[in-house]
Amino acid sequence: MNIIRNNKGQSLLEVIFALFILITGLVATIALIVTSINAGRESINKLVGASLSREGIEIVRNIRDSNWIDPDSGVSWDDGLTGDNTAIPVIDGSSDIILDFAVNDFTDFTKIFLNNGQYVQGGTASGEQTRFYRLIYINELCQDDTGAEEIVPLSSSNDCLTEFGGTYSQVGIRVVSEVRWPSAMSNKKLIIEDRFYNWQIL
Repeated sequence: MNIIRNNKGQSLLEVIFALFILITGLVATIALIVTSINAGRESINKLVGASLSREGIEIVRNIRDSNWIDPDSGVSWDDGLTGDNTAIPVIDGSSDIILDFAVNDFTDFTKIFLNNGQYVQGGTASGEQTRFYRLIYINELCQDDTGAEEIVPLSSSNDCLTEFGGTYSQVGIRVVSEVRWPSAMSNKKLIIEDRFYNWQIL
C-alpha cells in the first residue's frame, strides 16, 4: 500500500518561520544602527559641550590675566569679572570678549551660534543656531586670617566681609561654566568649575 504524504503545509510553516527569523534579524540590525547613530551624535554633543564649557572658564582666565598685564594701569585684577553673579561671554567678532552680567538664567540670550566655523554668543552674535546654551556663574572666594575659605553664595549680593564677618576678605573668585543642550531622552548639561586667585595679595 502506497502512503501519499502532503508536504505543502509543512513547507508553508517553514517559510513563515524563516520569514519570522529574517524580519527579527532585520529589526534588530536597524535598531542597533539607530542606537549607534544616536550614541555617536550624543558623543559629539558631549565633546562640543565640554569644549564650550572649558572655553567659558578660559575666557574668565583671559580677562583676569589681561588685567595683570599692565600693573601700573590702575585696573583691578577682577575688572570686568564682577556683576550680578551670572553672565554670558560676548563673542561676536566685533570687539574684545567681555562678560555680560545682564543675563541671569538660561534663555534665548544664552544661545550659541555657529558663524563661519566659529562659536559665537551674546551681543550681535548671529549665524546658524546650535543646540547649545551657556551661562557662567562667578562667586567671591573669601579667606580669613587662619586661611579658612568660604564662597559667597550665588543668591547673595554681599561681599566677603558682609557675608561672613570677622576678618574675611576676597582672595579670588570661583567660576562655574555650565553648558546645556536638548537631547532625545532629556536635557543634558555639562559643568566645569575652577578657582582663580588674586595671587598678588597671597
